[in-house]
Amino acid sequence: MRPAEIHYKVPWRAGGSFPGAHASYQRGAGLRFRHHVPLADAPDPRRFDLRASLRDPFERLQVRVYEQSSAIPVHAVADLSASMAYAGAHDKRDVIADFVSALSYSAYRCGDAFGFVGCGAAGSKPQVLPPSFNRAAALELATRLRNEHPTGGDAGALAHAADYLGARRGLVFLLPDFHL
Repeated sequence: MRPAEIHYKVPWRAGGSFPGAHASYQRGAGLRFRHHVPLADAPDPRRFDLRASLRDPFERLQVRVYEQSSAIPVHAVADLSASMAYAGAHDKRDVIADFVSALSYSAYRCGDAFGFVGCGAAGSKPQVLPPSFNRAAALELATRLRNEHPTGGDAGALAHAADYLGARRGLVFLLPDFHL
């Protein structure tokens, strides 16, 4: 069964070099026209533009430059304290697992890397899935989240979750139950 998709769009231009679905600063083989430049600045004669060359007052040959869409890292940061083990009308572990599955599928469809940081008690080591394009690792993580019984009295490790997110700008989804 295919998971639900989460549609997201970031308001900034991505700076990554991997192709993806987000507007970026990278020049490349994308479909979004950027501007014209002289042939000497971008030596690609396949992108020659006759009309722009005729309009150039300095009579230089002009080529079209396109921008490549880039990928961003997408992270889910989840609270895995004991309060997440509560199962009322909906089991919180199933909700987090469904969200992780849907978010990883959406990131995969956009060409983005998906990462996960699960934080429990202040002294415990968090569960970390580094950002990757591997869809199977995210599905295995969702299965593990469904079957795991969270322990720990607080979610103090959430304060250190930023240490595991990396230096690149990305999109972070915070999944707490607000019983901190």
